[in-house]
Amino acid sequence: MIGEILDGHEIVRPLGAGGMGEVYLARGEGGALRAFKIVRADQGDVASKASGRFRREVLTLNKLKHPNIIQIMDAGSTPAGALYLGMEYVAGPDLQSAIDRNGPYSVADAIAILTQLASALAYAHGAGVVHRDLKPPNIILGDGDPERVKIIDFGLAKIAADEGLTRLTEDQQVLGSPLYWAPEQSTDANVGPEADVYALGGIAYFLLTGAPIFPSRPGVALVYAHQYAAPTPLAERCPDIVLPPGFAELIAGAIAKLPADRPSAAQLLAELEELRAHASTDAQPRRKRMVSDAESNLGQALRSQMRQVLLDLANELEVPTEAIDKIQNELSELELELAMVDSDEERTAERAPLAARVTAQQTALIDAFRMLYDELSSHRGCSSLEAAELFKELDDLDAQYQAA
Repeated sequence: MIGEILDGHEIVRPLGAGGMGEVYLARGEGGALRAFKIVRADQGDVASKASGRFRREVLTLNKLKHPNIIQIMDAGSTPAGALYLGMEYVAGPDLQSAIDRNGPYSVADAIAILTQLASALAYAHGAGVVHRDLKPPNIILGDGDPERVKIIDFGLAKIAADEGLTRLTEDQQVLGSPLYWAPEQSTDANVGPEADVYALGGIAYFLLTGAPIFPSRPGVALVYAHQYAAPTPLAERCPDIVLPPGFAELIAGAIAKLPADRPSAAQLLAELEELRAHASTDAQPRRKRMVSDAESNLGQALRSQMRQVLLDLANELEVPTEAIDKIQNELSELELELAMVDSDEERTAERAPLAARVTAQQTALIDAFRMLYDELSSHRGCSSLEAAELFKELDDLDAQYQAA
Protein backbone atom coordinates (compact mmCIF):
# COMPACT_ATOMS: atom_id res chain seq x y z
CA MET A 1 0.00 0.00 0.00
CA ILE A 2 2.87 2.42 0.66
CA GLY A 3 3.13 4.90 -2.21
CA GLU A 4 -0.34 4.17 -3.62
CA ILE A 5 -2.73 7.06 -4.31
CA LEU A 6 -6.25 7.05 -2.86
CA ASP A 7 -8.60 9.97 -3.36
CA GLY A 8 -5.66 12.22 -4.22
CA HIS A 9 -3.66 11.21 -1.13
CA GLU A 10 -0.41 9.23 -1.12
CA ILE A 11 -0.17 6.42 1.45
CA VAL A 12 2.96 7.12 3.50
CA ARG A 13 2.97 4.69 6.41
CA PRO A 14 0.81 2.23 8.39
CA LEU A 15 -0.91 3.43 11.53
CA GLY A 16 -2.06 0.06 12.82
CA ALA A 17 -4.81 -2.53 12.54
CA GLY A 18 -8.34 -2.21 13.84
CA GLY A 19 -11.58 -4.12 13.96
CA MET A 20 -12.35 -3.53 10.26
CA GLY A 21 -8.93 -3.58 8.64
CA GLU A 22 -5.53 -1.95 8.34
CA VAL A 23 -5.21 1.82 8.80
CA TYR A 24 -2.72 3.98 6.92
CA LEU A 25 -1.63 7.59 7.08
CA ALA A 26 -1.80 9.45 3.77
CA ARG A 27 -0.70 12.89 2.63
CA GLY A 28 -2.53 15.03 0.09
CA GLU A 29 -1.56 18.14 -1.82
CA GLY A 30 -0.25 20.85 0.48
CA GLY A 31 0.60 18.26 3.14
CA ALA A 32 -2.98 17.66 4.34
CA LEU A 33 -3.14 14.38 6.30
CA ARG A 34 -5.86 11.78 6.17
CA ALA A 35 -6.31 8.29 7.58
CA PHE A 36 -7.41 5.48 5.26
CA LYS A 37 -8.90 2.24 6.50
CA ILE A 38 -8.52 -0.68 4.10
CA VAL A 39 -11.30 -3.20 4.55
CA ARG A 40 -10.45 -6.77 3.59
CA ALA A 41 -13.03 -9.53 3.30
CA ASP A 42 -12.55 -13.30 3.23
CA GLN A 43 -14.11 -13.92 -0.16
CA GLY A 44 -12.43 -12.41 -3.19
CA ASP A 45 -15.62 -11.23 -4.88
CA VAL A 46 -17.18 -9.60 -1.81
CA ALA A 47 -15.46 -6.26 -2.34
CA SER A 48 -16.51 -5.92 -5.99
CA LYS A 49 -20.12 -6.81 -5.22
CA ALA A 50 -20.32 -4.57 -2.15
CA SER A 51 -18.28 -1.61 -3.44
CA GLY A 52 -21.13 0.62 -4.62
CA ARG A 53 -23.41 -0.14 -1.69
CA PHE A 54 -20.53 0.19 0.75
CA ARG A 55 -19.63 3.65 -0.54
CA ARG A 56 -23.25 4.84 -0.43
CA GLU A 57 -23.79 3.50 3.06
CA VAL A 58 -20.51 4.83 4.45
CA LEU A 59 -21.03 8.28 2.98
CA THR A 60 -24.37 8.54 4.77
CA LEU A 61 -22.24 8.69 7.92
CA ASN A 62 -20.61 11.85 6.53
CA LYS A 63 -23.57 13.72 8.02
CA LEU A 64 -22.18 13.03 11.51
CA LYS A 65 -20.35 16.27 12.17
CA HIS A 66 -19.50 16.48 15.85
CA PRO A 67 -16.26 17.52 17.59
CA ASN A 68 -15.98 14.11 19.27
CA ILE A 69 -16.63 11.96 16.19
CA ILE A 70 -13.99 11.25 13.53
CA GLN A 71 -15.24 12.70 10.26
CA ILE A 72 -15.57 10.30 7.31
CA MET A 73 -14.49 11.99 4.06
CA ASP A 74 -14.74 9.38 1.32
CA ALA A 75 -15.19 5.69 0.54
CA GLY A 76 -14.53 3.47 -2.44
CA SER A 77 -12.37 0.60 -3.65
CA THR A 78 -8.64 0.35 -4.26
CA PRO A 79 -7.17 -0.74 -7.62
CA ALA A 80 -6.66 -4.18 -6.03
CA GLY A 81 -10.38 -4.40 -5.22
CA ALA A 82 -10.29 -3.84 -1.44
CA LEU A 83 -12.81 -1.44 0.06
CA TYR A 84 -11.53 1.68 1.77
CA LEU A 85 -12.77 4.68 3.66
CA GLY A 86 -10.98 7.97 4.14
CA MET A 87 -11.20 9.68 7.50
CA GLU A 88 -10.08 12.74 9.39
CA TYR A 89 -6.65 12.05 10.89
CA VAL A 90 -6.07 12.69 14.58
CA ALA A 91 -2.66 11.92 16.07
CA GLY A 92 -2.80 10.29 19.46
CA PRO A 93 -3.10 6.97 21.24
CA ASP A 94 -6.35 5.11 21.52
CA LEU A 95 -7.84 4.78 24.98
CA GLN A 96 -6.87 1.12 25.29
CA SER A 97 -3.21 1.86 24.56
CA ALA A 98 -3.17 4.92 26.82
CA ILE A 99 -4.42 3.00 29.85
CA ASP A 100 -2.35 -0.11 29.09
CA ARG A 101 0.72 2.13 29.13
CA ASN A 102 -0.06 4.64 31.91
CA GLY A 103 -2.77 3.10 34.06
CA PRO A 104 -6.25 4.37 34.98
CA TYR A 105 -7.27 8.02 34.87
CA SER A 106 -8.09 10.40 37.68
CA VAL A 107 -11.77 10.96 38.44
CA ALA A 108 -11.69 14.43 36.85
CA ASP A 109 -10.13 13.14 33.62
CA ALA A 110 -12.44 10.12 33.51
CA ILE A 111 -15.53 12.31 33.82
CA ALA A 112 -14.15 14.63 31.13
CA ILE A 113 -13.73 11.68 28.75
CA LEU A 114 -17.13 10.20 29.57
CA THR A 115 -18.83 13.58 29.08
CA GLN A 116 -17.38 13.89 25.58
CA LEU A 117 -18.39 10.32 24.75
CA ALA A 118 -21.93 10.93 25.98
CA SER A 119 -22.11 14.12 23.93
CA ALA A 120 -21.10 12.25 20.77
CA LEU A 121 -23.55 9.42 21.49
CA ALA A 122 -26.45 11.78 22.19
CA TYR A 123 -25.78 13.59 18.91
CA ALA A 124 -25.45 10.41 16.83
CA HIS A 125 -28.47 8.76 18.40
CA GLY A 126 -30.45 11.89 17.61
CA ALA A 127 -29.40 11.41 13.97
CA GLY A 128 -30.52 7.77 14.06
CA VAL A 129 -27.01 6.24 14.11
CA VAL A 130 -25.88 3.64 16.66
CA HIS A 131 -22.20 2.77 17.04
CA ARG A 132 -22.69 -0.89 18.09
CA ASP A 133 -18.98 -1.43 18.77
CA LEU A 134 -17.96 1.28 21.22
CA LYS A 135 -14.84 0.19 23.10
CA PRO A 136 -11.48 1.70 24.18
CA PRO A 137 -9.63 0.89 20.92
CA ASN A 138 -12.28 2.90 19.05
CA ILE A 139 -11.66 6.02 21.13
CA ILE A 140 -8.79 8.32 20.16
CA LEU A 141 -7.24 10.91 22.49
CA GLY A 142 -5.84 13.75 20.39
CA ASP A 143 -2.15 14.01 21.32
CA GLY A 144 -3.03 11.98 24.43
CA ASP A 145 -5.22 14.79 25.81
CA PRO A 146 -8.32 13.59 27.74
CA GLU A 147 -10.02 16.82 26.67
CA ARG A 148 -9.72 15.86 22.97
CA VAL A 149 -11.77 12.69 22.58
CA LYS A 150 -12.68 11.31 19.15
CA ILE A 151 -14.78 8.20 18.44
CA ILE A 152 -13.92 6.17 15.31
CA ASP A 153 -15.89 3.57 13.31
CA PHE A 154 -19.26 5.11 14.15
CA GLY A 155 -22.00 3.05 12.52
CA LEU A 156 -19.57 0.87 10.56
CA ALA A 157 -20.31 -2.33 12.47
CA LYS A 158 -23.82 -2.54 11.02
CA ILE A 159 -22.64 -1.65 7.51
CA ALA A 160 -19.99 -4.37 7.68
CA ALA A 161 -22.56 -6.94 8.83
CA ASP A 162 -25.10 -5.87 6.18
CA GLU A 163 -22.49 -6.11 3.42
CA GLY A 164 -21.20 -9.51 4.54
CA LEU A 165 -17.87 -8.10 5.69
CA THR A 166 -18.00 -9.95 8.99
CA ARG A 167 -14.61 -11.68 8.97
CA LEU A 168 -12.11 -8.90 8.55
CA THR A 169 -8.68 -8.15 9.97
CA GLU A 170 -9.37 -8.92 13.58
CA ASP A 171 -8.96 -6.39 16.35
CA GLN A 172 -5.87 -7.34 18.35
CA GLN A 173 -7.21 -5.67 21.49
CA VAL A 174 -10.28 -7.81 22.07
CA LEU A 175 -10.27 -10.57 19.43
CA GLY A 176 -13.62 -12.33 19.73
CA SER A 177 -14.30 -11.25 23.30
CA PRO A 178 -17.34 -8.93 23.61
CA LEU A 179 -15.93 -7.07 26.62
CA TYR A 180 -18.23 -4.09 26.12
CA TRP A 181 -21.25 -5.72 24.50
CA ALA A 182 -24.66 -5.05 25.99
CA PRO A 183 -26.60 -8.16 27.08
CA GLU A 184 -28.98 -7.83 24.14
CA GLN A 185 -26.20 -7.74 21.54
CA SER A 186 -25.66 -11.48 21.73
CA THR A 187 -29.30 -12.29 20.96
CA ASP A 188 -30.75 -9.37 18.97
CA ALA A 189 -29.29 -8.11 15.71
CA ASN A 190 -31.40 -4.95 15.88
CA VAL A 191 -29.71 -3.39 18.87
CA GLY A 192 -30.52 0.22 19.66
CA PRO A 193 -28.90 3.25 21.29
CA GLU A 194 -29.13 1.56 24.70
CA ALA A 195 -26.28 -0.77 23.69
CA ASP A 196 -23.97 2.23 23.27
CA VAL A 197 -24.98 3.48 26.71
CA TYR A 198 -24.07 0.09 28.20
CA ALA A 199 -20.68 0.25 26.49
CA LEU A 200 -20.11 3.72 27.92
CA GLY A 201 -20.80 2.34 31.39
CA GLY A 202 -18.22 -0.39 30.78
CA ILE A 203 -15.72 2.20 29.60
CA ALA A 204 -16.26 4.10 32.88
CA TYR A 205 -15.04 0.99 34.73
CA PHE A 206 -12.03 0.76 32.42
CA LEU A 207 -11.16 4.44 32.84
CA LEU A 208 -11.05 4.25 36.63
CA THR A 209 -9.85 0.67 37.25
CA GLY A 210 -7.88 -0.27 34.15
CA ALA A 211 -10.12 -3.31 33.58
CA PRO A 212 -13.56 -3.87 31.99
CA ILE A 213 -16.72 -4.79 33.89
CA PHE A 214 -15.99 -8.50 33.65
CA PRO A 215 -12.55 -10.13 33.17
CA SER A 216 -11.69 -11.35 29.70
CA ARG A 217 -12.87 -14.92 29.13
CA PRO A 218 -14.11 -17.02 26.19
CA GLY A 219 -17.01 -15.45 24.32
CA VAL A 220 -19.82 -17.68 25.59
CA ALA A 221 -18.83 -17.18 29.24
CA LEU A 222 -18.49 -13.43 28.73
CA VAL A 223 -21.89 -13.24 27.08
CA TYR A 224 -23.37 -15.14 30.02
CA ALA A 225 -21.75 -12.72 32.48
CA HIS A 226 -23.16 -9.67 30.71
CA GLN A 227 -26.60 -11.24 30.65
CA TYR A 228 -26.80 -12.64 34.17
CA ALA A 229 -23.86 -11.84 36.46
CA ALA A 230 -24.05 -8.88 38.82
CA PRO A 231 -20.97 -6.67 38.32
CA THR A 232 -18.98 -5.54 41.31
CA PRO A 233 -20.11 -1.97 42.12
CA LEU A 234 -17.74 0.65 40.77
CA ALA A 235 -17.01 2.07 44.22
CA GLU A 236 -15.84 -1.37 45.38
CA ARG A 237 -13.65 -1.81 42.30
CA CYS A 238 -11.75 1.42 43.03
CA PRO A 239 -11.89 1.90 46.83
CA ASP A 240 -8.78 4.09 46.89
CA ILE A 241 -10.40 7.04 45.10
CA VAL A 242 -13.34 9.27 46.01
CA LEU A 243 -16.18 9.23 43.49
CA PRO A 244 -18.51 12.26 43.24
CA PRO A 245 -21.94 11.74 44.84
CA GLY A 246 -24.27 10.04 42.39
CA PHE A 247 -21.56 9.01 39.91
CA ALA A 248 -21.47 5.31 40.83
CA GLU A 249 -25.26 5.16 40.70
CA LEU A 250 -25.27 6.80 37.26
CA ILE A 251 -22.84 4.22 35.88
CA ALA A 252 -24.79 1.39 37.52
CA GLY A 253 -27.85 2.60 35.64
CA ALA A 254 -25.92 2.68 32.36
CA ILE A 255 -25.01 -1.01 32.70
CA ALA A 256 -28.47 -2.19 33.71
CA LYS A 257 -29.28 -5.57 32.20
CA LEU A 258 -32.51 -4.41 30.54
CA PRO A 259 -32.21 -1.71 27.87
CA ALA A 260 -35.33 0.04 29.16
CA ASP A 261 -33.70 0.50 32.57
CA ARG A 262 -30.75 2.48 31.17
CA PRO A 263 -30.71 6.26 30.83
CA SER A 264 -30.46 7.71 27.34
CA ALA A 265 -27.18 9.20 26.17
CA ALA A 266 -28.75 12.66 26.46
CA GLN A 267 -29.70 11.97 30.09
CA LEU A 268 -26.20 10.68 30.78
CA LEU A 269 -24.72 13.80 29.23
CA ALA A 270 -26.81 16.10 31.42
CA GLU A 271 -25.82 14.22 34.56
CA LEU A 272 -22.14 14.04 33.61
CA GLU A 273 -22.00 17.74 32.78
CA GLU A 274 -23.43 18.49 36.22
CA LEU A 275 -20.89 16.18 37.88
CA ARG A 276 -18.07 17.67 35.84
CA ALA A 277 -19.00 21.18 36.88
CA HIS A 278 -18.69 20.20 40.52
CA ALA A 279 -15.82 17.72 40.24
CA SER A 280 -12.56 18.58 41.95
CA THR A 281 -10.05 20.21 39.61
CA ASP A 282 -7.13 19.08 41.77
CA ALA A 283 -4.47 17.31 39.72
CA GLN A 284 -5.19 13.85 41.03
CA PRO A 285 -2.32 11.67 39.73
CA ARG A 286 -2.97 8.54 37.73
CA ARG A 287 -2.49 5.32 39.60
CA LYS A 288 0.22 3.26 37.94
CA ARG A 289 -0.83 -0.03 36.45
CA MET A 290 0.48 -2.95 38.45
CA VAL A 291 2.52 -5.05 36.04
CA SER A 292 1.97 -8.74 36.55
CA ASP A 293 2.99 -11.94 34.86
CA ALA A 294 -0.45 -12.13 33.28
CA GLU A 295 -0.53 -11.94 29.53
CA SER A 296 -1.48 -8.54 28.11
CA ASN A 297 -4.62 -7.99 26.05
CA LEU A 298 -2.44 -7.73 22.95
CA GLY A 299 -0.60 -10.93 23.88
CA GLN A 300 -3.88 -12.79 24.34
CA ALA A 301 -5.14 -11.56 20.98
CA LEU A 302 -1.96 -12.54 19.16
CA ARG A 303 -1.96 -15.98 20.79
CA SER A 304 -5.57 -16.47 19.69
CA GLN A 305 -4.70 -15.45 16.16
CA MET A 306 -1.77 -17.89 16.09
CA ARG A 307 -4.03 -20.70 17.22
CA GLN A 308 -6.49 -19.93 14.43
CA VAL A 309 -3.69 -19.93 11.85
CA LEU A 310 -2.47 -23.28 13.19
CA LEU A 311 -5.97 -24.72 12.76
CA ASP A 312 -6.17 -23.31 9.23
CA LEU A 313 -2.78 -24.86 8.48
CA ALA A 314 -3.88 -28.20 9.88
CA ASN A 315 -6.95 -28.10 7.66
CA GLU A 316 -4.85 -27.22 4.61
CA LEU A 317 -2.32 -29.99 5.32
CA GLU A 318 -5.00 -32.49 6.41
CA VAL A 319 -3.53 -32.89 9.89
CA PRO A 320 -6.19 -34.07 12.39
CA THR A 321 -7.16 -31.73 15.26
CA GLU A 322 -9.77 -33.82 17.08
CA ALA A 323 -7.80 -33.70 20.35
CA ILE A 324 -7.77 -29.91 20.32
CA ASP A 325 -11.47 -29.77 19.42
CA LYS A 326 -12.29 -32.04 22.37
CA ILE A 327 -10.25 -29.97 24.84
CA GLN A 328 -11.73 -26.70 23.58
CA ASN A 329 -15.29 -28.00 23.90
CA GLU A 330 -14.66 -29.24 27.44
CA LEU A 331 -12.94 -25.98 28.36
CA SER A 332 -15.84 -23.88 27.05
CA GLU A 333 -18.31 -25.91 29.14
CA LEU A 334 -16.14 -25.57 32.25
CA GLU A 335 -15.66 -21.82 31.78
CA LEU A 336 -19.39 -21.31 31.31
CA GLU A 337 -20.03 -23.31 34.49
CA LEU A 338 -17.45 -21.19 36.31
CA ALA A 339 -19.18 -18.00 35.14
CA MET A 340 -22.48 -19.36 36.50
CA VAL A 341 -20.83 -20.19 39.83
CA ASP A 342 -19.32 -16.69 40.01
CA SER A 343 -22.79 -15.19 39.65
CA ASP A 344 -24.37 -17.38 42.36
CA GLU A 345 -23.36 -16.62 45.95
CA GLU A 346 -24.80 -19.94 47.13
CA ARG A 347 -22.28 -21.87 45.02
CA THR A 348 -19.11 -20.18 46.32
CA ALA A 349 -17.71 -23.45 47.63
CA GLU A 350 -17.73 -24.92 44.12
CA ARG A 351 -15.48 -22.21 42.70
CA ALA A 352 -12.01 -23.39 43.77
CA PRO A 353 -12.21 -26.97 42.41
CA LEU A 354 -13.94 -25.77 39.26
CA ALA A 355 -11.28 -23.08 38.69
CA ALA A 356 -8.59 -25.74 39.12
CA ARG A 357 -10.23 -27.86 36.41
CA VAL A 358 -10.36 -24.84 34.11
CA THR A 359 -6.66 -24.17 34.69
CA ALA A 360 -5.81 -27.81 33.99
CA GLN A 361 -7.74 -27.74 30.72
CA GLN A 362 -6.10 -24.47 29.70
CA THR A 363 -2.70 -26.07 30.26
CA ALA A 364 -3.76 -29.13 28.26
CA LEU A 365 -4.86 -26.86 25.41
CA ILE A 366 -1.49 -25.08 25.39
CA ASP A 367 0.29 -28.42 25.24
CA ALA A 368 -1.99 -29.65 22.44
CA PHE A 369 -1.32 -26.57 20.32
CA ARG A 370 2.41 -26.88 20.97
CA MET A 371 2.31 -30.48 19.70
CA LEU A 372 0.31 -29.37 16.66
CA TYR A 373 2.86 -26.64 15.95
CA ASP A 374 5.72 -29.15 16.11
CA GLU A 375 3.91 -31.55 13.77
CA LEU A 376 3.01 -28.83 11.26
CA SER A 377 6.55 -27.45 11.27
CA SER A 378 7.77 -30.71 9.75
CA HIS A 379 5.78 -29.81 6.61
CA ARG A 380 7.60 -26.50 5.96
CA GLY A 381 9.17 -26.31 2.54
CA CYS A 382 7.13 -29.13 1.09
CA SER A 383 3.64 -27.71 1.28
CA SER A 384 1.23 -25.79 -0.95
CA LEU A 385 1.45 -22.08 -1.73
CA GLU A 386 -1.51 -21.41 0.54
CA ALA A 387 0.18 -23.30 3.39
CA ALA A 388 3.40 -21.35 2.79
CA GLU A 389 1.45 -18.10 3.17
CA LEU A 390 -0.08 -19.39 6.39
CA PHE A 391 3.38 -20.31 7.71
CA LYS A 392 4.54 -16.76 6.93
CA GLU A 393 1.51 -15.30 8.74
CA LEU A 394 2.25 -17.57 11.71
CA ASP A 395 5.88 -16.43 11.83
CA ASP A 396 4.84 -12.77 11.68
CA LEU A 397 2.36 -13.24 14.53
CA ASP A 398 4.95 -15.11 16.60
CA ALA A 399 7.40 -12.22 16.17
CA GLN A 400 4.74 -9.75 17.33
CA TYR A 401 3.88 -12.03 20.27
CA GLN A 402 7.49 -12.24 21.40
CA ALA A 403 7.76 -8.43 21.28
CA ALA A 404 4.42 -7.79 23.05
